[in-house]
Amino acid sequence: MLHVIGSTGYVGKRLIEKYQSEINIINLRLNEVPLNYNFDILKKDDVVAFCAYISEPSVCSSQYELAKTVNVDSTISFIDSAISRECRVIFLSSDAVYGHCDIDFDESVATNPASVYGEMKAEVDNKFIGNDLFKSLRLSFVTSKEDRFTKYLLSCADKNEIADIFDPFSRSVVHREDVVDAIISLSKDWNLCKSSVINCGGPQTVSRTMFAEIFKNKVRPNLEYVITKPNEDFYKDRPAVISMRSPNLEKILGRKPKLLEESIQFEFA
Repeated sequence: MLHVIGSTGYVGKRLIEKYQSEINIINLRLNEVPLNYNFDILKKDDVVAFCAYISEPSVCSSQYELAKTVNVDSTISFIDSAISRECRVIFLSSDAVYGHCDIDFDESVATNPASVYGEMKAEVDNKFIGNDLFKSLRLSFVTSKEDRFTKYLLSCADKNEIADIFDPFSRSVVHREDVVDAIISLSKDWNLCKSSVINCGGPQTVSRTMFAEIFKNKVRPNLEYVITKPNEDFYKDRPAVISMRSPNLEKILGRKPKLLEESIQFEFA
């Protein structure tokens, strides 16, 4: 059985919509320690997709104690208990564990988080990597028509307002469908990938300016935007460039992940 934590979140919600087999939604208050949960529900060889976390880097910095409780303490406690029952855990980590890196790299590169959010994700990864029952999907920017940046561009175009685009700011943008498909594939065949770490990013590094231009060409020709260089405080919580690749993700999907143009066409066809 597949268990999902974070069923109302951005990835978890779509996973539940798309998964076609038996599924159990775990409702858990991760801000409470110790966790109030009956772990006897989890059985050997079940799969847990851990999709719940505080993802906004600035919140992790400004509300550190809350974010640490949710993203580290409760998360580690749950995963530890699940693995002790011989469950398999798919953890949604982040490319933020690598810090700034403007040269293409794969899963063999050492982590070097440069933000509080990255440090939190790395702490969970480091606790369990190497355990055969744990896989970390290190997500890049996950795009769909429901991501915050795409919704911002849509809103600006619909209101005939000029969008303000931060640059430099680049990620290996990955389609949400590819993330969900990877979780589903691993839940059905755990041995598709032997590695504990999968870089979950797209095949190209995309700047916010490039993203806006592709969106303009494919979806809203009337979109107008200006480019702004963020102040240094912005980069304290978010590396400017993370350019990761993954042969592991291709193995799991059985194909290459989508280019941004393909993702946008899928979402707005």
